[in-house]
Amino acid sequence: MTAAMSWSDWANYTTATAPGLALIAWFGRVLWRKIRHELEPNSGTSLRDAVDRIETMVTETQHELEKHISYHKGQESQQ
Repeated sequence: MTAAMSWSDWANYTTATAPGLALIAWFGRVLWRKIRHELEPNSGTSLRDAVDRIETMVTETQHELEKHISYHKGQESQQ
């Protein structure tokens, strides 16, 4: 069975762990800011901007492909 911790033990424990916890909290805030920066549209360098560009290109390609297919279907019916 473990003995109860004295006040000096608690003081030593918190003194030793507080800087580590502060570092973890700081790192978490920095990491969250970087993640949030990538998820919000900005001047074109974020991940969100890249996904938006890809979505636009896919939509444009899909429309061009549909026009191309309908053109060839129209030629088949004329023959």
